[in-house]
Amino acid sequence: AGLENLGKWYRKTDTSGAYFIAHVLDPRFRMAYVEDKWDKEWITAAKCRLEAEVCIAHILLSHAVYLDHTQMSGHVGYGSTWMKKAIEKTIRSSQKANPRQELDNYLAGAPEDVNDIVRWWGHHSLQYPTLARMARDYLAIQGSSVASERAFSGGGLTATARRNRLKSLIFEALQILKSAYKNGHLSATREVEEMIRELNAIRSDVEDDGLEDEPDFDIYDDSE
Repeated sequence: AGLENLGKWYRKTDTSGAYFIAHVLDPRFRMAYVEDKWDKEWITAAKCRLEAEVCIAHILLSHAVYLDHTQMSGHVGYGSTWMKKAIEKTIRSSQKANPRQELDNYLAGAPEDVNDIVRWWGHHSLQYPTLARMARDYLAIQGSSVASERAFSGGGLTATARRNRLKSLIFEALQILKSAYKNGHLSATREVEEMIRELNAIRSDVEDDGLEDEPDFDIYDDSE
């Protein structure tokens, strides 16, 4: 029963190309894993879907660059001329670029040992402009809804009877903030320590400049 349930949910990935595309756009894997573990017919079907998505993304990218150019054409100001020329050059290169060749070049590369995927795509956005645009969309997809569900599971503790007028944006911000503290992305201890260091630095500067002797100047003294 467990394997059947697992197979049921695994087969749902066949109806969406997001799983394959997000996997391939990870420079740590590219095609290495799927070529080793997937059946050939699966790979062929998935690559066809990927190629179609790349062509669509290329068209959208060219259109977006063109819109930026037309919106800037009505603005006159310092540096606008060379900026317009730079965008025109980008438009020409984008129109000449072959998205299929861009994809083939990327897939032909070997998997890399990357610590920060976002930074990697930022560094290679000129080399793979269409794929970099796709990476921003697909790699941001959560593999599971557990993280978001956990972030909002404590909503009852926030939306109490005394806080029944909280607006949705405030409620969302509070839940995300609580989750960030709980998961260690934010730390009250680190924030306090940083504040103490800043106050000590200010105190040191004040003492060096002799400002503590000024009649209108007062500084907190933790020795009192």
